Amino acid sequence: MLPRRTIVTLASLGSALSATVLVVAFEGRPSLHPSVLTAFRAGSVLEAEITGPAGKTTLRRTGDRWAFLKPVEDWADATETGKLLEGLSHLGIRETIPDGEIKDSGVGLNPSKAINVQLGFGQENKRSERLLFGRPGPFEETVYARIAGHRERRGVFLVDTPLLPVLLDPDEHLRERRLFGFPAAAVRSYSFRQGGLDLELTRDEKEPRWFLTKPIRCRANDDIAYSILEELASRRASRFIEDRTLSAGTQVGQSAATFELRPRQGPSTKLTLEPGNPGPSGPSMLAHVEGRATVLQIDDDLVTRLPRSLEQFRFPYLIEFDKDTVARITIESRSDPTVELKSDGRRWDLFSHGRSWPAREERLKRLLDALLAEPVLDFRSNSSADLQRFGLDRPDVRLTVTTSGIEAKAYDAYRRELAKAQAEGRDPAGIPAPEVEVVNHVLAFRLGSDGLLNVNQKGTPFIHGIDPALLSDALPTHPLKWRDPRILTFSLFETRGLSVAENGMPELKLTYDYLQNSWSGTLGGTGIDRRIDPRRAERLATVLGNLRARDFLTDRTDAYQALRNPTCTVSIRTAGRGGGPGTEQNLIFAAAVRGSDIEFYYGQFAGEPEVFVIDAAVYGQIVQPVIRPTVE
Repeated sequence: MLPRRTIVTLASLGSALSATVLVVAFEGRPSLHPSVLTAFRAGSVLEAEITGPAGKTTLRRTGDRWAFLKPVEDWADATETGKLLEGLSHLGIRETIPDGEIKDSGVGLNPSKAINVQLGFGQENKRSERLLFGRPGPFEETVYARIAGHRERRGVFLVDTPLLPVLLDPDEHLRERRLFGFPAAAVRSYSFRQGGLDLELTRDEKEPRWFLTKPIRCRANDDIAYSILEELASRRASRFIEDRTLSAGTQVGQSAATFELRPRQGPSTKLTLEPGNPGPSGPSMLAHVEGRATVLQIDDDLVTRLPRSLEQFRFPYLIEFDKDTVARITIESRSDPTVELKSDGRRWDLFSHGRSWPAREERLKRLLDALLAEPVLDFRSNSSADLQRFGLDRPDVRLTVTTSGIEAKAYDAYRRELAKAQAEGRDPAGIPAPEVEVVNHVLAFRLGSDGLLNVNQKGTPFIHGIDPALLSDALPTHPLKWRDPRILTFSLFETRGLSVAENGMPELKLTYDYLQNSWSGTLGGTGIDRRIDPRRAERLATVLGNLRARDFLTDRTDAYQALRNPTCTVSIRTAGRGGGPGTEQNLIFAAAVRGSDIEFYYGQFAGEPEVFVIDAAVYGQIVQPVIRPTVE
């Protein structure tokens, strides 16, 4: 007699499903948890045989791989097979029905309709257990089950498991639908052939970067190299074609693509993709995988969208380096003095003609960003024999970017050793510091007859064509263009005196008493202490103390001519820094053009050859009156 709670449920289910019989064989019977129907270690299973409505299915594990032996020889999905075995090894008991309260046929447990599953654990298996799965239970993902002949597990059990559909059709659920059984990130190198293209790509072991190693050796386009792997790894078969004439993959044409994927561990996988006949869902392709007798049909046109030229696989930018490790930049040209820029880790300095100045750091940053982002417009040659033909044996400009840094892995190892020495009470001074790696990245530039800028990186045979705007916009060759634009740098506290003599106006002389925070002075020799506006005087000191050049001139002919008749002369007296003597600096200014529409002014330190330019608005602040207006 069925329990009342079970009769109502069974009556609503309709026709009974086929039963599932599981035979588990292992060397010793493990002790069973009261809430688990049967227990074994899923990882110890070497073979599985399932016989049911879908026929007989045999699977065998070799290493980490599972394969179908029947009804066809093909790959099994190791992940899904593992989930099946893991689920069978932990069947949770929801309810136990003693013998006599229910008939096996009433809940689909009669052996004549069973699906038999035999799990093998090795050559020395001597025991087995027979497990029957019947109809679904009254709760979601539950099924009735029985173990025949088990002394600890008598009766019928309602167990929790979502595995019944897999056992009913293992071919549908356990066949390997992927092209290869490892993730894209595990591939260390791969070969690719399609049409006239035959190349090989290899991943850097230290960093996630790709390199072309055939037919040329150079940096590769990381996005292209990895996206192809990602596309291959994400494709799934929609249909399995058991046609051995197709599986040979010998009748592929120019449109077919052949790959050999080499993972970091395990054997490589060879596969060929070719366009298939369009189906109801759109384009398709056929995949022939070495070692598989089955041809995979994939609803996708990836094989027609793969890159068709070697240039598409090449690194698309001019150069590559870590801009945070740049320690020195040298610019050599045929027309200007050599520019040398050095960093001490805190600031950049310009060195030229035996002198040094603070460097224009925003221009340095713009140069480094421009170099790293400069796209290659034309891969012109792969042979160093063409350097002379492109004029790169005598370049217009040669740029050297020197990087200095420690390899990340070496630095991490050094830090671990320091921590270990500290924990053990040892002197960390005895641990050798990691070696600093210094690399010179040398680029030679020469403008080509077609308007592109020809470039070669020293140590490589390759010649690239890039936009010539890089030289004009980001790579000035004269040292003056790299000087910090700050002309004067002093504070109000350091100010001692200011003089401004504008052409045709009385000379203004101001003296600042920093202790009293007061101003005194003369205008044309007449005392004006009481007429000085302190706020205007402070503003003048601030403008001069933060004076910045719009630019430094390399062609100074017109400027020298204008500065022979200056429109304004300025003198600044400041206190000495660090207890040193005070300093006096004299500047002259002249309008860049004659007339009323003046946009900028030339400026020059007395006795110095360099000429700078300031905006007319800044000049206006310098000559602005600092005395209170007379009110009549």
